[in-house]
Amino acid sequence: MSPPEGAVEITEAEYEAGSAAVVAGTEARREAESVALLDGRRADHDALIEAGLPAATAARLSGHVVKEPEPAATGRRTKAR
Repeated sequence: MSPPEGAVEITEAEYEAGSAAVVAGTEARREAESVALLDGRRADHDALIEAGLPAATAARLSGHVVKEPEPAATGRRTKAR
């Protein structure tokens, strides 16, 4: 079977390179959208706090997840229970 009229055959290497470029572009776009979404949620959260809402309510309304800071490492081991 021959390719359709006007189609250009490419090598497997060309296909792989083009496919990798599309995947990389998609991943970059998704990462940028994710960062923008998180930044927007953080800004909404901060504005709700400034408006006087309790932190828990501001987090719930904005969708912003406030991460608790990790406890400082003490260098001591704890026993497994």
